[in-house]
Amino acid sequence: MPPASSNAALRSTVGYPCKKQNSPQKIVWVRREFALGVFLLTLVVGGTILSFRPPLYTASASFKIERQKAEIPVLQNNIEQIATSDTFLWTLIETYQLDQRAALTPETTYLSKWRESWAPHKAGPNEQPEHALKSFIADVIRKHLVITLMPEGIILVEYSAPTSGLASKVANAVMMEIIRSEKLSARKKVLKNARPPEFFSEPNISRWLTVTGLLGAILGICLAYLLGYIQIRKTGSGVCTAI
Repeated sequence: MPPASSNAALRSTVGYPCKKQNSPQKIVWVRREFALGVFLLTLVVGGTILSFRPPLYTASASFKIERQKAEIPVLQNNIEQIATSDTFLWTLIETYQLDQRAALTPETTYLSKWRESWAPHKAGPNEQPEHALKSFIADVIRKHLVITLMPEGIILVEYSAPTSGLASKVANAVMMEIIRSEKLSARKKVLKNARPPEFFSEPNISRWLTVTGLLGAILGICLAYLLGYIQIRKTGSGVCTAI
């Protein structure tokens, strides 16, 4: 007496009804090694991109200001005008020779090497190349400077830079400029001076790898299913069981 498996195979060849089990789970499971390869490849690509991103360190300083009659939006606007004025930022650039070091952010890491060829193209018709360079660095400072008004009149000043020492220096300089300004007549008290941070704040490795891994898993499953679906459509093959 032939085994049951032989009977099932025989029935499928002599015209017995057949049900193809081409479920998405089955299609992906058969090509699980391909999906895993896509997942690992995505992680490798994400890790490679991450390795080329220079770290940024964030330093924070804080001070307290007596409550003023001005509303919070007005106070916020006054503080931002003080901290981001061209006069102050250009003085800050000259004090720390940021136009010479070009070490504000990865955007200007190699700027000092290309100053002669880059600055004339950025400068206006009546603007000196050095002025164009300082304007660019001032914009970079504004981009990475965050000033937050907290409850009870506490002002938090945060700055991000590629070196921990520079981050703390700029944060402290901005705080002291706000405190010395005559636009804010209320009494002010320093709560915390910025210190060089020990660890970088960007890039966030755990978040980056989590997003990359999730993207790799989704991409691997979708490609595995798409590949299996195309193969089944072209060949008409599938997992067949007798009903």
